Amino acid sequence: MDGAGAEIYALEVSDGTPLAQAGDTIYTTVDAIPDGAIVTVLSGSPLLEGASLRTVTAAGNGVSGAEAQEVARLLDGRFIAAKTADGPTTLTYAYDLGVAGVTMRDGTLCVAVGLREGGQEPTVSRTLIGREAVVVTGSREYTHPDPVFVSDPACGMAFCGVKVPLADLPADAIELRVAIRDRE
Repeated sequence: MDGAGAEIYALEVSDGTPLAQAGDTIYTTVDAIPDGAIVTVLSGSPLLEGASLRTVTAAGNGVSGAEAQEVARLLDGRFIAAKTADGPTTLTYAYDLGVAGVTMRDGTLCVAVGLREGGQEPTVSRTLIGREAVVVTGSREYTHPDPVFVSDPACGMAFCGVKVPLADLPADAIELRVAIRDRE
């Protein structure tokens, strides 16, 4: 066809390299992943080098490529495919991780670390084997190995607790920061 009424077809070519997986299904092209599918990006995937793989937080912060894969790996999170009519398919892991509350009992602060994915709690409790939840205040760190995030549908997030002895808390501690990292 020429001019008006011409239809444009896009063709995505794959060399057969596995990119992502959902259950038993392996995808070798990004555009083959259905809209809304929840996938795990496979190690060695060319997606780790591109901007089609990304994370986003409620505050609008995020990273892409291999950094996005690292965030999802640390939290055992999955990416959700989003197709648009005029652009490429993107794979996004939307999450929030932060201090969800602090309580004190018997001279110990218990910092509730909250995890939310896609605006809600993970559907099942999640144990992060080989990782640790970290609470940082000033120059001190407090860790909890192999944290278990327990879902709480009433709050819309999952929680794990990190204990901070009140006697160890620096006098100038005015903020708490949390992270998940690989155990050393």
